[in-house]
Amino acid sequence: MHNASGRLGALVIPRPLRALPTLLLLVALAVASLAMLPPASPAWAAQQGEAWSVSTVDGELGEGRPNFEYALGPGETVTDAMLVKNTGTEPLRLRIYAADAFTTSSGAIDILKAGEPSLDAGLWTEPATEFIEIAPGESEEVPFTIAVPDGALPGDHSAAIVASLLEEQDGSQVQVERRLGLRISIRVPGEMTADVALEAVDAAYAATWNPFDPGRVQVTYQLTNNGNTRVNVLDDLRVSGLLGMFPGAVIGTDVTDLLPGSSVQVVREVPTAAIGPVSGELTIVNTPLDDAVPAPEQLQSEVSVFALPWALIALILLVLAAVAVVVVIWIRRRRMAQWLAYSRRKEAAGEGGTLTEEDAAGRAGARDGADARTDADGPSEADGTSRSEAGNGLPASRGEG
Repeated sequence: MHNASGRLGALVIPRPLRALPTLLLLVALAVASLAMLPPASPAWAAQQGEAWSVSTVDGELGEGRPNFEYALGPGETVTDAMLVKNTGTEPLRLRIYAADAFTTSSGAIDILKAGEPSLDAGLWTEPATEFIEIAPGESEEVPFTIAVPDGALPGDHSAAIVASLLEEQDGSQVQVERRLGLRISIRVPGEMTADVALEAVDAAYAATWNPFDPGRVQVTYQLTNNGNTRVNVLDDLRVSGLLGMFPGAVIGTDVTDLLPGSSVQVVREVPTAAIGPVSGELTIVNTPLDDAVPAPEQLQSEVSVFALPWALIALILLVLAAVAVVVVIWIRRRRMAQWLAYSRRKEAAGEGGTLTEEDAAGRAGARDGADARTDADGPSEADGTSRSEAGNGLPASRGEG
């Protein structure tokens, strides 16, 4: 930049750049203060320091097992062990117990709560101790014994052995149980049956707010394992509109490890752009976890709903209404234009302008009608006067030259 005298003026530094050294100094001081902060407070560390893990113990019964699985007949027993390790920073006092396992309505595997009586494999399993105390970083083996009763029925029996911790939540008197466990699967030999019942099949249509997003056929059903063996369930849902239009399908969705005596609620959704009646078929394929167990027949159920995508229908009605309004406006404007054109032609003809053929023909017809009416009414006044004068015998006057 140059001054008025033409000499090079002083260089002006923008304000943000002048403040940059100060800003860098503040950042450096902040980083240094963070580095000098003490570690987390003991209260916070204690709250976050309670953690543990469980695993199987390698031995004659197997190595690297993810869970405990046994084949035991009535009256037989087996002794095994679970390894519990304190992975946190605080000492732990854990309760050890076994409980029956079941498949929840959502399809997950869970066990009975502490204090609820077990009636199956959880009742057969007895830990060697009820409580253990483990220091941080230490591990302890917890032996347990499974004794199958003499009257045990053939089939798959499931339970779990857990290590649980009771703790108060946010200083209140309500205690929350945190537990980790390993599944126990016991197969008692005998006749195995895979019998899954398909119940409470219901279908409904769910519309969306977006007219360009297809609605969904929602099918809800319940599966109950009435057999004595664990099964995997595979479902196949197919729907379509009238004449097979707008087909949709959910294929290959499965429910894994449905335990005997358990029920699961299943919800499937199929997108469809159909409007009106929608029908389809739900197919259930049951697959036992053991290939030696005969697979049952497929289960099928028909479903039907009436699809009413109100957002799309409302949009269509709005479009039709808009088209109707445009057509009415166009027709009215066209008629108005024709009337104005006719009025201009009529006005031009009245001022001596040139008439169109249609206007000329109309006027000629009007004159012919007027002449016809005059002839029918008789002679004119001039003709009557001439005849009167002739009847009086008066000579006609002539002008002299």
